[in-house]
Order: sequence, then C-alpha cells, then structure tokens
Amino acid sequence: MKSKKLQEFTRQSRIKETQERAKLNHAKTLMEKLKLEEQHLHSEIETNSKNLSQLTLEDFKNHSIEAIEQLNSSLTEMIETTEKRYDSVLQRVQHLTTQEAAQHASTENIQKQKQQTELQLNDAKTAIKNQLLALQLDIEKVHTTLRLNYDMAKERQAIEDFKLKLNVVKEKVTILQERLDKAAYDPSAYAMIEDNYQQLKTQLDFQTGEVARLESEITSLKQLLKEKKKLSQEYDALSQRAQHLRKMTNLFKAAGFVNYISSIYLRQLCNHANIRFRRMTRNTLSLDINEDNEFEIIDYLNQGRKRSVKTLSGGQIFQISLSLALALAESVQTRSATAKNFFFIDEGFGTQDEQSVNIVFETLLNLTRENKVVGIISHVDELKDRIPISLTIINEADRGSIIDYG
Repeated sequence: MKSKKLQEFTRQSRIKETQERAKLNHAKTLMEKLKLEEQHLHSEIETNSKNLSQLTLEDFKNHSIEAIEQLNSSLTEMIETTEKRYDSVLQRVQHLTTQEAAQHASTENIQKQKQQTELQLNDAKTAIKNQLLALQLDIEKVHTTLRLNYDMAKERQAIEDFKLKLNVVKEKVTILQERLDKAAYDPSAYAMIEDNYQQLKTQLDFQTGEVARLESEITSLKQLLKEKKKLSQEYDALSQRAQHLRKMTNLFKAAGFVNYISSIYLRQLCNHANIRFRRMTRNTLSLDINEDNEFEIIDYLNQGRKRSVKTLSGGQIFQISLSLALALAESVQTRSATAKNFFFIDEGFGTQDEQSVNIVFETLLNLTRENKVVGIISHVDELKDRIPISLTIINEADRGSIIDYG
C-alpha cells in the first residue's frame, strides 16, 4: 500500500514539475519580449530628442506671414501628435513595467515552487530508496519493471483473484488444522491405513502393468489385423482368379464351351418366355435357369422362393410349354428369311380352367396379329366354337379316317 502511494506521489510530483517548468519558460519568454520593447522605446525617445530644435526670430525674418502661419500650424499639429504619441508610449512603458514586475514576482514564485518541488522529489527519492532497501529490491530491476508495458487493470484483477483464492485456501487450512487438533492419533489405525495404502498401491502398479501389456497386445493385434485384411484382399483376388480359371477350364473341357453357349441361349429363351408366362399367371409365377441349366419356378406368392417345375400342375406346365414354344418360334423367326412362322400345339387345353383358357386364347389371337399361324391339336369339342377354321378327323369303321373341313 505504501509503495502505491509513493508511486502516485512521484507521478504527481513529476507532472507538477513539468507544469512549473513550462510556466517558468513562458515567463522568461515574456521578460525577454518586454526588455526588447523597452529598448526599442528608449531608442525612439533618444531619436526624437535629437530631432528637437529651438527656433528664433532670425530664422523667420525672410518668411512671409502666410508661410510663418502655415509653418506654425504644421508645427502645432506635429507637437500635438508627438505629445499624444508620447502619452501612449508612456502608458505602454508603465504597463510593461507593471507586467515586468508581475512576471518577476511570478518567476520568483515559480522558482520557490520549483525548489519546494525539488525538495519533495528528493524526499520521495529517499523514501523510495529506503523502501526498496527494506524490501530488498534492486533499483535497476524496479526501473526495468516500470518500463514494461503492463495492463494494470488486468494485473490488478489477477492480484484480486489470487487474494480471493489465497483466502479460500487459508480457510481450508484453518478448518483442516482444527480437525487435526481435535483428532487423536491412533498408531494402530494409522498402521491399518498404511497397509491398505500399500495394498492399493501394489494393485495400482499391477493394473498399470496390465494396462501397458494390454496396450502393447492391442497394438500387436491391430498390426496383425492390418496384415489379415491385406491377406484377405489378396485371398479374395486369388479366389476370384481361381474361380475364373475353373470356369475357363470347364468351358474348354469336353463339351463345356458348347454347354456355356447353350446356357446363354437358354437364358435368353427363358427371359423371352417369361414375358407371356407372367401374363398368363398374372405375375404370380416366373421361369428361371439354375447353375445346371435346369428350369426352376419362382413363386412370388411364397416370398419369391424357387421350386422345381415338377411341382406345377398340368395346366401350368402347358402354359410354360406354350411360352417356351412361342419364344423359340420368335427366336427362329429372327434368324429366318420367311415373313411368317407356322407351328402346332398338341393338346394341353383339357387341363386348363376356363379363365386360363381365355388367357391362352387371347395370347394366340395376338400372335395372329404378329404374322404367326398357330395350329391346335385337341380332342376337346368345345374348342370348335372358339376356332374360326378347323379340320376334324372322323374315324369310321367302313371308310377309315375322314377329314372334315369346317
């Protein structure tokens, strides 16, 4: 606290000394100006005194009355002007003399204040020196510290925060000291606590070692995992290559290549047949080819699971046969130069219900619009009404087989 007051006093003293020095310099400047003006006035008075002369009658005996009167008027006017100027100069000299006296008094006052300030400053320096000696501080270090650009508001806040924390710690120390004074020392309890501490320390050291060992093991496992991932990628690449090689081997072994080409053609035939087969089954069934080039059925009413074509009914098998036959006919037509294709369908209508028969006949009628001629061989008499042109084979005992066109 004393150090702060001393610093503030020193700062105020320096400010006051600077102000007094400024006033003193200003007073000296005014004094010099007044002296110059005084010298100028004395010089002007001496010049005017030399210019004065006493006139006699002899000087005017050769002049006319009018010239004398004119000269008299001019001299009178000059005397009045000179008197006015003299009075003005005299007043100015008196004013300057008064100012000189006031400035002299002010200068003496400033000199006294300066001496007093210097005495106070010396006392302050002595007090600062004694205070630094009491605090065992070096004056050079203090000067270096004062020259640093500290944020005083921030530093004061930091000191206040430290004081608050110090008070909190002191309170805690006091409370702990009171508890310690009230508590009685028990050697057996201390020994038990010491044993527990040693056991916990031993466990902690063991766990620390385990953690280090596990971390090392984890690092090793991570490295092994990276190697495994790399090996897995290499294995997948080699497996894929082996699969390709096996496939190529099967292709060029015996009839493998022929089977491969036929499987592609069969897949295309199956895809074309599915266009009509799905329409006939109202998108409930679909035809597919497995790896052994055998037909399978995809049942969409049973979560899209596959099953053998042997599980189909006779009517469904007829629908598949018809779809495949039509797809095969279209494939042949694309490779043939003829404009029309003609083929027969032998039986199968007796196994269809009425709705399925309608779908089949609708498909066959659409074929006629595609320049295809379809012949149906059946023993079902009801089909005659639905077929516009038919040949009926009649078997007679006497005449044998007779063809009836209708």
